[in-house]
Amino acid sequence: MPTKPVSIGFNVSFNEAIAQAVKRGVVLPDIYYGQLQGLARQQAFSIAGITSLDTLQAVKDSLDKVITKGGTFGAWKKQMLESGTLNLPKHRLDNIYRTNLQGSYMAARWDRILLTQETRPYIMYDAINDSRVRPAHLALDGIIRRVDDPFWITHSPPNGYRCRCSIRSLSEHQAKARSAPGKGLNNPALLEDGTPALPDKGWDYNPSDRLAGIRKAIAEKSSQCTNLFSAGVFFGKKRHNPPIWCHDTGADLLAMVSAGLNDLVEMPPPRELNLQVFDKGKGDKFYLTQFMGQFGADYNDQVIIEAKTGLHQLLVSDELFTNHKKGDYKIAKQGREQYVLYIADTILNPNEIRLEEGDFGDKHLYFLSRYLIKKDIMNVLAVFRKTDKIWTGWTGYQNFRSDYFETKRTGQLIYRK
Repeated sequence: MPTKPVSIGFNVSFNEAIAQAVKRGVVLPDIYYGQLQGLARQQAFSIAGITSLDTLQAVKDSLDKVITKGGTFGAWKKQMLESGTLNLPKHRLDNIYRTNLQGSYMAARWDRILLTQETRPYIMYDAINDSRVRPAHLALDGIIRRVDDPFWITHSPPNGYRCRCSIRSLSEHQAKARSAPGKGLNNPALLEDGTPALPDKGWDYNPSDRLAGIRKAIAEKSSQCTNLFSAGVFFGKKRHNPPIWCHDTGADLLAMVSAGLNDLVEMPPPRELNLQVFDKGKGDKFYLTQFMGQFGADYNDQVIIEAKTGLHQLLVSDELFTNHKKGDYKIAKQGREQYVLYIADTILNPNEIRLEEGDFGDKHLYFLSRYLIKKDIMNVLAVFRKTDKIWTGWTGYQNFRSDYFETKRTGQLIYRK
């Protein structure tokens, strides 16, 4: 299936990314196929006016069959209408069908081009020069660039819904033969008014990168969550409804899929930061002051910061070092007071963030990092607990036992450095 939109908002790559994450163990199957599957599919497949997940899945399966076994639009349309799967006008069915197949074909075309790029190192853009071609696409017709030219990252077809453009691979001799003044290699790709010829909005990436679409979608959705807290969306007087991917399960899923795109399995090597390691016996207030100072606050303040996921708001306070049963401080327990600067850094710059969900619906975020202290590897863990609309600091500590640290690398990976 293609990574570019199939219909309005129809983006297959989101589900492909989740499927890969499940396959690699980044997303546990029992979690995905349970409470998250419905949300994942809704984000992955959306056709304006269609809300049934079963319907969306049936459309995807039918298009997969056409791509793998062949078929015509007429046969597919008849199947959709007679089965009652999609009771849509012909022009909408045509949009879904042709855009989807064209994206898939262009991805396959790129696979072949990359295999022969040593002998055919150039690509020519090929538009359909008829009355229906879009002006920007017509301006791109005949343009030639090398296979590895950044131009193709944004201009490789399909460049819009129902785009019929294609590409051809050329040898060096063919490329030069087609490059008269203003043509081929010398084509500046400009519209009649002199402005650059650009793809349709939202189509500026290459179908050969099958995860480009999901990366772009994640970046766009994450950007919509920026500064929501400071703007008072969740707290204070303003009570607007933020996008689903900016809070609760939606934010967790978006962060989880983003992390799943990273092929790394092992954590990065331990960092050597040379942060100050404090002496013991200086008193709780001293260590809390040093810790909260990393967040621009005093020892008894509460600070809201944004986690590295960009989707989770953290309430940082002395609660991280408080005995929740007795109410007294535990910052001097097991020597953690000496390493409070490393605990703060783990919250601000973690190697990993993992989402843990308990049997009773309680949720925790685990922030994990590794540091090189002299010649020893120190593992640091900070835990935040979900309370209402925010994640509140629960505990933070360090140890030098890697086997114990690995037992905490469970749950759903939602961020990896």
